[in-house]
Amino acid sequence: MNSRPEPASGSPWTVPVGSGGRLVVPAEARALLGIKPGDQVRMRFDGGNLVITTPAATLGWLRQVASGLGAMVTDPAAELSAQRRRDARRELEDG
Repeated sequence: MNSRPEPASGSPWTVPVGSGGRLVVPAEARALLGIKPGDQVRMRFDGGNLVITTPAATLGWLRQVASGLGAMVTDPAAELSAQRRRDARRELEDG
């Protein structure tokens, strides 16, 4: 049974499971993902689905997550100084 790519409308592909559990990634999907022979991909389960991710996509996701953390990363020494100033201000106001 030959698998053939679905239309580029975002429809999923149906592929047979070969000997040894091998799956063939359709040529259209390989082209869209930039996968070449010898490349490695990551596979994981997500809600009962098998998700295949390229290293480039994983790196892009990590960069996006890290960029959102920029505001959350603080200097511990500066944070301690700020806390001490707040505490000193409160003592003066209560004192």
